[in-house]
Amino acid sequence: MKKILTFITVLIMMLTLVACSITDNGNIEINNLSEVLNIEISQESIVEKKDTENGFMSLKITDTKTVEEIKSEWKELPLTENLTALVYGLEDETSSIGPYISKDGVALFPEVENGYYYFYDRHSESTDHFDDTNVLDRHSFNFVIAIFDTDTNRLYYSRFDT
Repeated sequence: MKKILTFITVLIMMLTLVACSITDNGNIEINNLSEVLNIEISQESIVEKKDTENGFMSLKITDTKTVEEIKSEWKELPLTENLTALVYGLEDETSSIGPYISKDGVALFPEVENGYYYFYDRHSESTDHFDDTNVLDRHSFNFVIAIFDTDTNRLYYSRFDT
């Protein structure tokens, strides 16, 4: 009986550890965000965190070191045409494409006028993970995109997989 109780206790502990490491809807924990975005984000720099569906996250950043690192490591807005299609959608007189990171066809990313962006193509066919040139030519998507709004110090993030 004692062996059974020990086994059940160990099993419960293992399941708890696994459950704590899994996030819903593909959202990423703050601890892993620094690694994914190639910048240092401390837990203390997060004033507010909001998760929504489709792997989308919004963070309010107050740490000036993090903001300066974003400015030196990421690309300055505006987004490329391909990334604009993915994030906000594009349309002309004859066709429309995107937004892909959306809920009910409405973009989850807000329009950002001043800021920086980070894109990493995780697709197996990608030869340059920081280049979005061929991202719309594939049948599936697997990428990370983040936009930092310098007017509000808000970071918007999505890990998108189809």
